[in-house]
Amino acid sequence: MAGRQVPANYRLAVCASQKLAGWVTAAAIAFASVGCRQSRDDAHAREVATRVRTEFLHAWTNYEKYAWGHDALKPLSKTPHDWYGQGG
Repeated sequence: MAGRQVPANYRLAVCASQKLAGWVTAAAIAFASVGCRQSRDDAHAREVATRVRTEFLHAWTNYEKYAWGHDALKPLSKTPHDWYGQGG
């Protein structure tokens, strides 16, 4: 049996399975590293969302208070501004 030759398609299958195993290992490492960062990314996203919500509510509350029924609020003077229909 020492002189038995391995068919070419068998060697190709072994090579392909080794490459596949390499890719699977690389993908597992990549996904694992993303998973470790995910909690930090989620915390940052929650922080940004909270800041955006706070700023939006600040703007909306002041619009209601100083410019309700008008097109916009001039934030420095706290006066309303009607730009719609002014013509141009």
